[in-house]
Amino acid sequence: YTGATSPEAYLEFNIQAPSAPTSVEVTQGYFAVTLKPKSADLANVSTQYDFWTSGETRLPSAAVDVVEKQATRAGMGTTWTSEGLLNDHTYYWYVRAINAFGSSAFIEVVARCFTDAAGLIPQIDTEFKGTNTYKELMAEIGNVSDGVKSYVDDQIETSEGRLTQTIDTVQQSVVLVDGKVQEQGVTINEQGQLIDAQGKLIETNGQQIDVVKATVQEVSKSVVDLEGNVNAQWGAKIQVDSKGQKYVAGIQLGMEGSGGAIQSYFMVNANNFAIYNPTNSTADLAFAVKNGQVFMKATFIENGSIDNAKIGNYIQSNNYVAGSAGWKLNKAGDAEFNNVTVRGIVYANGGRFTGEIQATSGKFKGTVEATSFIGDVCNMGVADDLYGEGGTYDMVRTITYRDTANTTKTITVMANLSGVPKYPGMLLGAEITVNGVTKSASAGTSVRDTEGGMLSTSGTVMATFKGVTAATVTAKIVFKEGATHRWLRSPTMIVTRGSGSFTYS
Repeated sequence: YTGATSPEAYLEFNIQAPSAPTSVEVTQGYFAVTLKPKSADLANVSTQYDFWTSGETRLPSAAVDVVEKQATRAGMGTTWTSEGLLNDHTYYWYVRAINAFGSSAFIEVVARCFTDAAGLIPQIDTEFKGTNTYKELMAEIGNVSDGVKSYVDDQIETSEGRLTQTIDTVQQSVVLVDGKVQEQGVTINEQGQLIDAQGKLIETNGQQIDVVKATVQEVSKSVVDLEGNVNAQWGAKIQVDSKGQKYVAGIQLGMEGSGGAIQSYFMVNANNFAIYNPTNSTADLAFAVKNGQVFMKATFIENGSIDNAKIGNYIQSNNYVAGSAGWKLNKAGDAEFNNVTVRGIVYANGGRFTGEIQATSGKFKGTVEATSFIGDVCNMGVADDLYGEGGTYDMVRTITYRDTANTTKTITVMANLSGVPKYPGMLLGAEITVNGVTKSASAGTSVRDTEGGMLSTSGTVMATFKGVTAATVTAKIVFKEGATHRWLRSPTMIVTRGSGSFTYS
């Protein structure tokens, strides 16, 4: 008995180096970017990605020898997060797939680390509020005796050796009654009455006591535990207690973290903050914060990113020279640029161009004047028909054209003539004159009918005049005498100009 036999199974193995990633998704973090490579083929469990970076310097190519020589290897994994980056800076990464059989070619990834101010400020606020420095800065001053100045210098070492702490504090309180500083030792009893240094009751003449307490405190503290966590703090605070409402202002300097990830913080808690530049007899305000807004008198910024800005006077480049270099934009909307690239729609009431204008299509609804055109331009005027019964006089039709510019043009004049000639074989004659230059033309054939009468004949006459430069062009078509029942139909003037060329043979 051999047992049952299963159906055949088909397995396919890809025993070769992986292909290069097809794309890399870049996602933003808190001063960080995360790279997530993607591959077209199904990678096996051993396939990972190799991440290299050249920082903010772009390599000349993504060739393996260039990357491995000029870039720095960050590490391997299915994704990679790079932290501690500068906002609105671009970093260049080179990623390849790698497995047990080899590695693919590199692909370049341009990763811009950017979060706008509206999204970044809350994240910075969350980080800062989570620090010990912020907690020390915002903590109220408590358990301080009125009018007492004390110094504490106490070092504590736990028996397990897990904590070393040093605290230095300086505190001072002042009691004010109705806005006046009281003498040293003045206190308030539980009934809200004032007691002097000798324990005697201070007479207030039945008035309600308005008590304001002000306290100044300076604290130094350093804590290091066996896990390497560091918390070193120094701060100075002022607290005012008025009718149970506490107001705190101060500065705090802190350094905290562990291992190599140590961060320092400097924070100020105040409604108003200012930096003054001392001069000979006064001090100039250089920097101020008031009502949550920042004011700076003169500022040099190497690289700035602004979500929204209002210009009170003008903004310009540092190389601006009117009419020759740089650019300038003032609050009235007047602007001067040397080179402008515009993608989109431009609305303008007027303008002058001294160079070349290129467009794939366009529409002009007003007047266009040009010295020359690449391409042909044509205009045509047609006058009314003219009829004459008799044959003893000339028939004349005049057409006048007024150009909007003194450009060189070609004038063509034509008309259809018809009438009854005097004798067989007589042609219908005409003279065409343009600005004093006359050309003769004739058209038609005539035959006698079987009863001896003449039949009507017709034809088209035409003359062309080249190199006409006058802005006003007058054309005169004269239908000469000699035929009766004459019609001068569709008298036409055609004005053309163009930049193309012709050859003749």
